[in-house]
Amino acid sequence: MADVRMVEFDIDLDKADYRNVVYNNVMGKNKFAIFGTFGILVISIGYLVLGAAGVIEMTNMLKLVAAAFIVLVLGLFAFMKYITNKLQKADFLQMGAKRHMIIGEENLISEAYDEEKSKTFEWEDLYNGDECRSHFLIFNTGGLIVILPKRFMTEEQIPQVRKILKVMMQSKFKTKYRID
Repeated sequence: MADVRMVEFDIDLDKADYRNVVYNNVMGKNKFAIFGTFGILVISIGYLVLGAAGVIEMTNMLKLVAAAFIVLVLGLFAFMKYITNKLQKADFLQMGAKRHMIIGEENLISEAYDEEKSKTFEWEDLYNGDECRSHFLIFNTGGLIVILPKRFMTEEQIPQVRKILKVMMQSKFKTKYRID
């Protein structure tokens, strides 16, 4: 495997990393849908407030639709918060513990300073990988997500990690934004 090297760096994940993963990958898929959702939410709240104040006439059906949409959007945010918390609890191996990551031709290793929490991932056990603006995500068949925030990597390491993931994961790795 020519030109693939090993990259090592330390990470220390916090709640913001998990929140970014959930929000970027659930809400960040389609910008039009996000802005449309917020636009309709604002309009719905505005109609309900203006209707309650007696400024505009609203049919009962329109009130019901506006209220249902507000409940739906708030439910979506609650669900995303739930997923974030569940992801944090499931990924207790990495949360709040400084880890040494080694990414190379053989495998991806997440070493903890406590040996019991170290984890080695073979490339064939990793079924998907994504690159976002702030992090790399690698999904394992056991349901574990390896989060690699770019803020812990040097400017030279980011393209090296990208290259290793592209070579080792082949068509399973996707970049979600344009790289200049």
